Amino acid sequence: GSNKDRRLDFIFFLKDISISKIEDINFLNGQTIILDGQTNYAIIHDPYWTIENNVDYHDGGTGSITFRNIKKVKNLVIHRPNGEKYNPIIVSGVFEFSFDNISVAVKSGRFDFYINDRYLDPM
Repeated sequence: GSNKDRRLDFIFFLKDISISKIEDINFLNGQTIILDGQTNYAIIHDPYWTIENNVDYHDGGTGSITFRNIKKVKNLVIHRPNGEKYNPIIVSGVFEFSFDNISVAVKSGRFDFYINDRYLDPM
C-alpha cells in the first residue's frame, strides 16, 4: 500500500541500565527485561506519520526485550584513544510490545546489532 517503503524506528528506553564502556553490556546476556510502559518502555519513531497524523513519537509501549546472545567479535581489535584495546560486540535477541493508545503491536521482533565504543560517546 501507500506506506510500503516508510520506515518505523523501534527504540527501547531502559532507565535502570547504565553502560559506560562496551564491556559493561555483558551482564545483559540471557536477560529478559519487562517493558512496564513507565520505567522501561518501547518507543516508535514514525517520521512519516504512518500511524497517526502529526505524531512523530509514540511512547509507553509495554512487553519485553530479551538479550539472547552477547558475543565479542574476536577477530577485530579496536584501540581506544587512551591506548586500551577492546573487541566490539554483537548483541542479538527478541522483543515484543504493544500500546494501549494506538492499535500497534509487535508480537515477534528480532534484533542483531554490532556495537563498538562510539555508540557510548556522550552527546
